[in-house]
Amino acid sequence: MSIQHQPSEAEWLLRSLSKVGPNKPVGYLPLYTLTDVAQLAPESIAADAIARGLAAVQFGPEECCIQSGALYIYDRVALSTLRIRPASAALWC
Repeated sequence: MSIQHQPSEAEWLLRSLSKVGPNKPVGYLPLYTLTDVAQLAPESIAADAIARGLAAVQFGPEECCIQSGALYIYDRVALSTLRIRPASAALWC
């Protein structure tokens, strides 16, 4: 009989950030989600990302459209190879 690990709420919430890499150039979470829901320090999440070779930037509420601010984690190389199309060229389903 194998025992499967059930992810904690914090682990589940951090999936958006932990999957950042070559196939997922950027991820973010609102600061409220990190501090109040997952009870984690954004600085510690950023330090972990940097240790994995990623970059991190934190924006306050006055700097982004998220009410509490947000922590963004990104892969510089993957992000630099992303092709951005103008909105007029986007394919909408």
